[in-house]
Amino acid sequence: MERINMVARVILGSLLAAGALAACGGGGGNGGNGEDSNKAAPDTGKPLSYAIAAPTIDDYVSYEVRVATSKSGVSTPVSVSYRSEQLGYTPLGGSAWQENNIASDKDQVDRFSTQLTDDRGILGHYYGDGRESCTFFYKTPLRMMPSTIAIGQKWALSFEGSGNNCPRIKDISPVSFTGQALAAETLTVKGGVFNTVKVGIEQSLVKQGNSSKAITYTIWRDALSGRDVKQMRTTTTTNLLNGQIEVEKYEEELIGLLIASTRQKKFALESLTGKWRGNFRSDKAAGYCQFQISIQGDMQGTCSSDPGGRVLALKGKINAGGAAKFEIGGGAEVLRYSGMFEQPSSAQDNWPEKYKPAIGNHGWLFVHE
Repeated sequence: MERINMVARVILGSLLAAGALAACGGGGGNGGNGEDSNKAAPDTGKPLSYAIAAPTIDDYVSYEVRVATSKSGVSTPVSVSYRSEQLGYTPLGGSAWQENNIASDKDQVDRFSTQLTDDRGILGHYYGDGRESCTFFYKTPLRMMPSTIAIGQKWALSFEGSGNNCPRIKDISPVSFTGQALAAETLTVKGGVFNTVKVGIEQSLVKQGNSSKAITYTIWRDALSGRDVKQMRTTTTTNLLNGQIEVEKYEEELIGLLIASTRQKKFALESLTGKWRGNFRSDKAAGYCQFQISIQGDMQGTCSSDPGGRVLALKGKINAGGAAKFEIGGGAEVLRYSGMFEQPSSAQDNWPEKYKPAIGNHGWLFVHE
């Protein structure tokens, strides 16, 4: 039951992250020079309008997430984690995109993804935890705000889901949003400097079992890419039996992104934090590795090696630009590797075509769990 409740919580928190607002006007383009962007586009003084940036395979955004809760006035320490949203390798059915959620505090069995239209309307959600999986779709693409917005504009939008194989997730349907475009602001975060549209939104009450949830959002959305730069969300949960109230304060800040169509790029070492796994090969040995990457870029774990089934230590370091150097094993037979981690979901170096190891090849392929 706790696992299913977590599923609903993840999806509730993802409604905004995968929503569809974009405005033109600015936010850290790099002009195609391959360097990280950290400057806002000049303020032209023109009225804001917007269009969603065209999607490209492997586009991603990465966030630092801070969550604090209080129950009956008793607060818990703030937890810090990191998450990324990255477009999948293949458009689904030719008319939809799959966007995967990669989180530092989740294992590989906790798979959550969203199906999106080209302009980031939400078609549905998928969740799997190793024991069960389910999908949930909307009858029309879910959007938390209209396709165009002027500062001061207000709106109210409602949506309904279809399908019943996610019974607890189904509790969020139908859902409605009332919102207002509050201001145009230039915002500085770890990911750079962005011209943004500040938006306030209230979500309709969510009733789940013997509790109800009231959710409010404040979002600063990049005018150029249409992605969140910062989000602050307050969820107030009331126990309908005893009146007990729990308040969750959720805040996320953009730390890195790659949006090909707008030429925005900012690598964040923190986006690699968490569990990784994959294969290595050399002319001496081959095998399978499981390891952790810390927030400082330290690599630590073990590899099982053939021949002989030996267990070898893996240790190394990734610098602030994503360049990695690591060793597998030790002594006279130590294997030394290097390469680049350039995105949150996977990394590889010198791997043969179609991932088929060849005798004498020296390479590796790792994926983020």
